[in-house]
Amino acid sequence: MPERRRGRPPHPEILTPAERRVLEELRKGGTNAEIAVRIGIGPETVKTHVSNMLAKLELEDRHELAAWRQEDEPRRRRWLWLLAPIPGKPLAVFGVVAGVAVVIVVILVLLALLGGTSEDSTGSSNVVAAVSTGYVHTCALYQSGTIRCWGWDLAGETEPPSGTFKAVSVGLRHTCALRESGAVACWGDNTSGESDAPDGRYRSVSAGSGYTCALSESGEVVCWGSNAVGQASPPGGTFIALDAGLEFSCAIRESGELLCWGDNQRGQLDVPAGSYRSVDAGVSHACAVAQSGDAVCWGRNHYGESAPPAGAFRSVHVGEDHSCGLRASGEVVCWGFNTGGETEVPAGSYRSVSTGFYHTCAVSNSGGVRCWPETAGALPGKYVSLEAGPLDDYGFAFACGLEESGAVSCIGFNLKVVPPPGRYRAVSVSRSGDTFSCAVRESGEVACWGGDDYRQTDAPSGTFQAVSAGAYHVCALADSGHVACWGGNFDGQADEPLGRWYRSVDAGPYHTCALTAGGEVVCWGQNDHGQLDAPAGKYTFVSAGKDHSCAVREEGEVVCWGRNQEGQLGTPGPAAPSRQEDGKRYKCETGSMEEAVCMALDPNGEAGRPGHRYVAVSAGSTHTCAVRESGALDCWGSEASGYQPWDPQALTGPYRSVSAGHWVTCAIQESGEAMCWRVFDVGVVWTLKTGGPDD
Repeated sequence: MPERRRGRPPHPEILTPAERRVLEELRKGGTNAEIAVRIGIGPETVKTHVSNMLAKLELEDRHELAAWRQEDEPRRRRWLWLLAPIPGKPLAVFGVVAGVAVVIVVILVLLALLGGTSEDSTGSSNVVAAVSTGYVHTCALYQSGTIRCWGWDLAGETEPPSGTFKAVSVGLRHTCALRESGAVACWGDNTSGESDAPDGRYRSVSAGSGYTCALSESGEVVCWGSNAVGQASPPGGTFIALDAGLEFSCAIRESGELLCWGDNQRGQLDVPAGSYRSVDAGVSHACAVAQSGDAVCWGRNHYGESAPPAGAFRSVHVGEDHSCGLRASGEVVCWGFNTGGETEVPAGSYRSVSTGFYHTCAVSNSGGVRCWPETAGALPGKYVSLEAGPLDDYGFAFACGLEESGAVSCIGFNLKVVPPPGRYRAVSVSRSGDTFSCAVRESGEVACWGGDDYRQTDAPSGTFQAVSAGAYHVCALADSGHVACWGGNFDGQADEPLGRWYRSVDAGPYHTCALTAGGEVVCWGQNDHGQLDAPAGKYTFVSAGKDHSCAVREEGEVVCWGRNQEGQLGTPGPAAPSRQEDGKRYKCETGSMEEAVCMALDPNGEAGRPGHRYVAVSAGSTHTCAVRESGALDCWGSEASGYQPWDPQALTGPYRSVSAGHWVTCAIQESGEAMCWRVFDVGVVWTLKTGGPDD
């Protein structure tokens, strides 16, 4: 009688359910202690599960384990049954083994010819392991160990160094990540030394505002950077979890005790008594998950951001005025401030969450990233056209672009201006005033969304080929060549001339200009600075700004007329001394009607040479940008209006088009990728790094 096997029977799958649970948490990042806290088991148990999985799957380290998929199970395991003991004669055993060897050799040859071993079709380079959000930029850590960042960039915080990592943390204007070796790497702003990571091996790292804290391998908290309110002076002892907020930090001891230090103006250090397993520090409040699974928040509560809903959570995450929690089911729940859709979670099941100042991103079960509000991304994809509009509620650009796929994407914080689904052929955003957008569908109909103070989103019926949005009005070019305008008309900006055919139309905030079929420029609306007084001539392109207008002559010169307070016409203005001679890129002269005529110069200082003529122009609020035949940009006007004359490389391009908005400039590169920049002061430039979630 065969011996009866004792103990628990082996699990039919290569990994047990407990091991799979640990693997799921491992893919989100963190130390054994942090994983143990998240799933409610001991760190030694996590270590045992990880060791067992590495042995079973014949993998080298945790990084390879996180990237492993069921399809990657070693092939030899699938053939082990062939090598099982065979009762009978030794020759029979030898024959079976020899046959198996031949089969294996044939399979290996075929695999080599077909390109090697099988791999998950999605590839670890496309599967996100974790995401981290901050002030106005976001970074994703892929299962391959690489990091990709997007959003507004001031000091290189969206430009990660080379190498592979196992965790990433986004701060205010800098980013830090944990290498496979346990070393910390930081990049971006270093004004206070926040990016000068000390040598050593760490379990985790968390980037705050002007400072950084990390959990050493021995469990002590180490902080560096700004310490104005004690945020970089952690208490002694050992901890298992850590998070750095704006100017305060929190950490959890093995006992579950939670301590916070730093700024306490809003009571963010006054931790409620209890035992905790995870914590997240925000701007002026913090939230933690108690051992019971309940979410507990403290600190500022102006919008209900510190009043979590009932029920158990796996983790909690806080921003400036809103908070989010991840339940064990994969559901994400958010609460607090919601004027821009901060708490409106897209449907789906998620495995990790990160909440920034104004937006939240989560990793879906499929390994993709979803962010909300939808306009808090960074213009992912490649574009056919792009328009920069007014500033959003936080001083950054509101812009919309038409992707090569026909979809419309917009960016802006705290703005409910999500475009309706569908495919489009053109898009335009408001220049100032109400924040709204209009687009031409593939069918030719115009759809508008956003602010509607003057019914500017009530587009007329009919089919159109182009649309342009002003501050409170809209004009569109019909398929017939006629122009139709609607919305606010207090300056006559919507009183389009009748009985003419046009090639294009452009709506400024309070006046409109159009290019006739014959190449003449016609303008109507507000004229307090002569912005309607277009010089005679034949033109190929026209643009209406706030108080000035510009057009491109057939000869390739840019002509601008109207207000010149900031030098936006190209010639010196009362508040703008001459700067265009710097670098000899272009020259502007005053014409007979006080208009400015601007000509691009070649490297020898000659005007009108092939490749150095203008093909497009965009008149903004107090600045102007023009595109050369070569794709290079020339910009003039107020330095605070969104261009960077001190960075010639950024202007070199090549670019397909440019849009000068209200204090912001956006352009489309030859690759189709978008680029925007916002100047806050001389030398202080935020550049938009395109990309974004790709779920």
